[in-house]
Amino acid sequence: MSLSTRLSAMLTKAIVVSAVFISLHGVFASFINRLPSSGPATLGLLVLGAALFLLLIYRFRDALQQLLNWTLGLLMKCRADHFIAFALVTGVTLRVMWWYFVPVTLVWGDAPANWALANNLIEKGTYVVTTTFGTWQGAYPPGLPFALVPLILLFGKGPIAVLCAQLIFFVWAFSIILPLGRRLAGEPAARFAAILLALLPNLIMYASQPLKEPLLIAELLTFLYGVMRSNEAAAQRSVIRWGLFAGAFFGLAVLTQPAVAPILVIAVILFWLQFEPSQRISRICAVVLAAVLVIAPWSVRQTIVFGKFTPLTSSGGWGFYTGNNPASRGGYTPYELFFPDLLTIPERDRSAVTFLRGLDYVIANPKHFAELIVRRQILLTCCLDDAARNSLSPAGYGTRTVALWQGFACAAWLFLAVLIIFNRRALMRAASSSPIVVMALSMPLVTFLLHSIMEAGSRHMIMHMGVWIIAASVAGAAGAQNAGAGSFHRVNP
Repeated sequence: MSLSTRLSAMLTKAIVVSAVFISLHGVFASFINRLPSSGPATLGLLVLGAALFLLLIYRFRDALQQLLNWTLGLLMKCRADHFIAFALVTGVTLRVMWWYFVPVTLVWGDAPANWALANNLIEKGTYVVTTTFGTWQGAYPPGLPFALVPLILLFGKGPIAVLCAQLIFFVWAFSIILPLGRRLAGEPAARFAAILLALLPNLIMYASQPLKEPLLIAELLTFLYGVMRSNEAAAQRSVIRWGLFAGAFFGLAVLTQPAVAPILVIAVILFWLQFEPSQRISRICAVVLAAVLVIAPWSVRQTIVFGKFTPLTSSGGWGFYTGNNPASRGGYTPYELFFPDLLTIPERDRSAVTFLRGLDYVIANPKHFAELIVRRQILLTCCLDDAARNSLSPAGYGTRTVALWQGFACAAWLFLAVLIIFNRRALMRAASSSPIVVMALSMPLVTFLLHSIMEAGSRHMIMHMGVWIIAASVAGAAGAQNAGAGSFHRVNP
């Protein structure tokens, strides 16, 4: 066995184990997400509750596997075109219903900034926004605001433009997840992934918010699909064409969320380990070149605006300092609590100044930093219900209603996590035979590690919901097949 083969096997095992760990972490985090206000006794009870939940699932695993087999069999009874129509119509209808009953309210988070930036591009031709923490020319990545521009021009500035954007992102992701699932694990996994994408409340709740996570899901899935087609291609021209395709969509993903950029390092490593020297260079160069060409115009714009090299955003250091300061609990901290003179610093210097202040704090307070890492990891993986709070609370819904929908979102996330945990061997086999599964699972790992040291929240993991769906579907379908549910592989044409 060659060195590259051994290294590839080790990397595959490490990434799959990390995916199972993050899923397991999410189960416990969803129970103890009130850690900042919980005493030791309460925390112990919550941990015990999470353990009992997993034991209960394990006790009834055979019955749950039979239910999954029945679900897969039911999905496979439909003709392919009927299934696609049903899943698409259901997903669109649920999103329209959410948008209708939960009005678009631009109050919290990035939603008002994204909307204002898109409108400023139309009205003034400028990319500037004023928020509660100052005026920014390059802090917000351009992916979503630029995507909103044609929809606002077409449908006006009303809430219908927000709905249309989110419906387009859903249909886009749906059109990719089906062929991606088929190539990775067959028709049952593809249909299961598609129906999950349509039905998960975590994603439906974005219908009334101009937020970037559904766009990121579509872009990252398209990147994976392009890499897979490049890997499968035999002709050099097809290898390069699909590599350029994948790289272009990865570049778009970086412009939507710069924090995904390190994923490209994993992709390059996997390319290097998977292929012979004569094959790896063309694949790596095609993906990297296309990504760089897509990102380059924005980097040039940023550098011109700030008078120094600024490749992506002017707020990178800010994300580090807002997560590491005396007032931090791991998530976002209002700047007035720890840096009241922030707005007196020119934007071109804010990232460097805030990063250095955060670094000084980490060096001076290693114990608090270690505590914040734990808190951030809990915030990252608990519930994945951020869209419920961001859309329902500003719309005037009460705490009970918000808690109910947060519960639905939490249950959906736990469902995906449990599928991965209890079908981990099937997932390992799938990853061993497909580097695309490994690359997909590496994405949430990169985010988990990066936001363990920066400001964190469940929205940072929502952008990987497409990956969790693919992983859960591959593992669940393989687990069902191993359990003897061979009949669901018969598909009506």
